Amino acid sequence: MDIEELYENIGNWMKHKMQGWTCWIISSNMDAFKHIGLRPSKKKKVFNGSLECSFRCYEIYSGSKKNKGE
Repeated sequence: MDIEELYENIGNWMKHKMQGWTCWIISSNMDAFKHIGLRPSKKKKVFNGSLECSFRCYEIYSGSKKNKGE
């Protein structure tokens, strides 16, 4: 499994199994975040030693964002 597939699997798992939860992911691989397939509600730049990382929040809900709150 490559890193893109791993992040895609994480995104699918969150979307289908974590509805109603808030999930945070920390990574230094900014390109891999694109494969999650979800839009983060928050992004924080953090460092792990000298390694720049992003700490991203995903609020997981059922349906699409267009229908959220209806």
